[in-house]
Amino acid sequence: MPKDEDRAQALAEHLGVDVEEIEASSYGDKILRVNPHIVRDGTSPTEARKRVELIREAFARVLPVVPGFKGHGTGDGITTQNLLSHHHLNKQAKRANEGRRKDIEQRTRNLPKYRFAGEDDFRRPTIEDLKTLALDNNHTVKRALEEIGEIETLVRETEEKRARFLTYDNLTLMFRALCPDLVSVGLQDLVNGLYWLCPDCENYREHFDKHGNHPAHVLTLREAFNGEEVQDRTTPRETEDGEYMVLTDDEADSQWIEQLGQIFDDCYLPEIAPHLRDYFNRERWIEEAQQDGRGHTLSGYDGEEQEAEVDGETFYIYRTN
Repeated sequence: MPKDEDRAQALAEHLGVDVEEIEASSYGDKILRVNPHIVRDGTSPTEARKRVELIREAFARVLPVVPGFKGHGTGDGITTQNLLSHHHLNKQAKRANEGRRKDIEQRTRNLPKYRFAGEDDFRRPTIEDLKTLALDNNHTVKRALEEIGEIETLVRETEEKRARFLTYDNLTLMFRALCPDLVSVGLQDLVNGLYWLCPDCENYREHFDKHGNHPAHVLTLREAFNGEEVQDRTTPRETEDGEYMVLTDDEADSQWIEQLGQIFDDCYLPEIAPHLRDYFNRERWIEEAQQDGRGHTLSGYDGEEQEAEVDGETFYIYRTN
């Protein structure tokens, strides 16, 4: 059985406060109260490095197996400058495609008018008309088809290249496809973190401060991603008292099942008619309720499970108020 001092130390390390600020609650030795203390808002250098570590792990899986990305190795060398370069290439490709599509439209407008079978009026053929009817006896139509085919090939090739650019949309799709385990456990850290690294976020001015600068958390994250010295831009704030349950893994599992059982008995069982209760599987309900995770049940404050290690023992922390 861990000492109460170890539980207090685990909570103090998680919150970044002195252990003297932790005191036992009157509710029991596993419930600890935090005196009013100073916390820091924003993304700390440590948090930024953790996000970057997750993002780089995803890059390491994606880049070696996707055509066109092999030149970037495992992703260790990827910086925001690489992402910016590919962002510009993507914009150039979009502009080129738009010009080629307009070229196709112009060429179809220059074609002579025909009266197609089953139609009363003469009209200029669409590209699909030309492909379907294969009007290759007319030199003008034949040449137009050839030119349109060349343009369509260029458009298709450009689209294929665009699919390999290091843009936020492309990377997000590949991360979800090739790194589902990372995305599922760290959606906020991985996908949202990636967004702030990509130039795409600069299209939305609401992300900037009143001076037109990136917010602090973006600068911190980009410094970590680029391997630069990471500045601490967090700001201090005094927080109110809080109560936390600090448990070992076995204690958390036991408390989890116990609380789910109490929820069933207090909230669901009274709604079931007495003559039907024998047909309702309480254990099955508890098992299915566990799909939401321990934090959802044990943390009445925010539904989160946190952890900290003290002398080789991992403690799981749940804020309860």
